Amino acid sequence: MANETIGKIKCPFTGGWGEVRKDKRGKLYYYSKAGLIKPNLPDGQDWILANAVLFSKKEAEEVNAVESSFGRRIGLSDELVDKVKKTVAKHKQPEQEPAPVPVEESQQGDDSGLLL
Repeated sequence: MANETIGKIKCPFTGGWGEVRKDKRGKLYYYSKAGLIKPNLPDGQDWILANAVLFSKKEAEEVNAVESSFGRRIGLSDELVDKVKKTVAKHKQPEQEPAPVPVEESQQGDDSGLLL
């Protein structure tokens, strides 16, 4: 499960809004159309704090209660979100059982090389 969204930030790469979150170690990061952006050094963390709009507890609860995908919450169109889902599903490899490894006749039942 994704970490809870605690704010929003204007992404300098895309110009769109991203969701600010905090990882298990307390480092801030955000998701935008550019992907996961995680400046983990002090200057990067300070930049997020200076540029983010952090939500109140009530606002954060409302945002995180939404039964919606991240893409829709940051403003991607439903068409684009559905297209991405279809593309991912199309390229997903079906799970297959591994092929059996052939055993040569000389290896079957011959335990003379085993050290006991």
